[in-house]
Amino acid sequence: MSETISFNEIPAGWAVPGSYGEVTTIPSGNDVTDMPLRRLVLGQKGGGTGASLVRYQNISPSQAAVLAGSASALAATVAAMVAAAPYVAVDMVMVDAPTGGTAGSATLTFTGPATANGTAAIEANGVRVPFVVTSGMAATDMAAAAAAAFTSDVSVQTGLNATADKGVLTLTSAETGTFVNDIDVRMSSLTADLVPGMSVAVTAMTGGAGTVDLSAALALVSNVWFTDIVSCLNDASNRNALETEAERRFGAMVKKDAHVYYGYRGTYGEVLALAETVNSRFMTCIPAQNPRWAPWIMAGVAGSIAAQALNNDPSRQLRTLELTGLTGMAPDDADLFTDAMRNVLLQSGMSTFTVDQDGTVRIERMVTNNQTDATGDTTKAWRDIMVPKTVSRVRYEWNTYIDATYPRAKLADDTSSMVGIAAYVVTPKALKGSWAAQSELYETVEGWLQDTDTLAQQAVFTIDPSDRNRCDAALPIRVMGSLIVMANSIQLQA
Repeated sequence: MSETISFNEIPAGWAVPGSYGEVTTIPSGNDVTDMPLRRLVLGQKGGGTGASLVRYQNISPSQAAVLAGSASALAATVAAMVAAAPYVAVDMVMVDAPTGGTAGSATLTFTGPATANGTAAIEANGVRVPFVVTSGMAATDMAAAAAAAFTSDVSVQTGLNATADKGVLTLTSAETGTFVNDIDVRMSSLTADLVPGMSVAVTAMTGGAGTVDLSAALALVSNVWFTDIVSCLNDASNRNALETEAERRFGAMVKKDAHVYYGYRGTYGEVLALAETVNSRFMTCIPAQNPRWAPWIMAGVAGSIAAQALNNDPSRQLRTLELTGLTGMAPDDADLFTDAMRNVLLQSGMSTFTVDQDGTVRIERMVTNNQTDATGDTTKAWRDIMVPKTVSRVRYEWNTYIDATYPRAKLADDTSSMVGIAAYVVTPKALKGSWAAQSELYETVEGWLQDTDTLAQQAVFTIDPSDRNRCDAALPIRVMGSLIVMANSIQLQA
């Protein structure tokens, strides 16, 4: 009946003859909403011209180099993130370097003389730095040649400055802080880089001291939408701040879900010790023993690859995806975690990777830091990163659907006869029908959920007894599983 139809633009009682039509848009019910994808990178300001605690939007590698400092870890991370996902926007916020912080340094002590001509190479922060050695060169000459190879461009790429004195090459970090101690320095062990008569003793990076607090940076963007956050810093204080912020963002009244990524450099025992201190559904750590990459580079690459893939399909596992830009930078074979070690690490909330014969690094399994539930009991419910990503996506899509479909709806009891789009009246029963239809899309079209036929019927929609303007709903869901382990019993017949 016409009297049940409500209009937004056509006045009631209009007397001028003619046919009038207002056009409105409603969701088709056959599509899901795209979730906006946006990355954030947090780190320490180097020698750049930018200001701390400023959100620099849609940052490019060249801009990051100017603002954060060309030799800074933050600029290198931005470059790695853009290379890994060039079409996804990334914002940058930095904090000032620590007051009283100190730089780190590594030393390479040469012994000679060289007995043949050749080219040696230092691997510094993942960058191969070759230098020429001639027969008869003494230790002092070889160290000087190595220092000369650290041109201004190489110093920018590595974040290290070189000096030589009496056969000892000293590489000093351009930045200060404890985190610089994670910069890898080693001599190339490739046969082509071995010079007869020359030997080099390497002392790892040490001496970097001082930490900064990312809390102010997190507060600056607390109301800004980000789906994924990369942290260049992984100390305990900042991990706690990031965990708190990620939990806050996931809250029902905030709804700005974001996943945090960070890297870690350590032995198997050190990684397990770290695992005992973390427990977050929305943080992912990718540890490695003696990798050539820096933890912040791994965080930037892994976070970017995961962000893009999981935005395309939040329920699809990430196994075999290449970690772009890390080829040839993995730990040596002796430093790779064994199958047994990786099994323990995965059960302890640490993600793992594999290395192909050609040095390509790939995600093996990406998990969250979550290990126990709110009661302290061990849980696997939030283990894989796909779980929080899928839950976030379903919540975002359902909330968006409700806002778009029922923006000015009236709410009536299930017994009401005035129901439908024409009257802008909705009931709990009608909302349950919408949920059943949408959740079917989430399963049959998107492949995010499973068992929706059963679970949608178990959903409960009811008008709040103390507020007639509020409909309360309980929506059980089961996230789609993944073929992660295939266990076969191959039975040879005699």
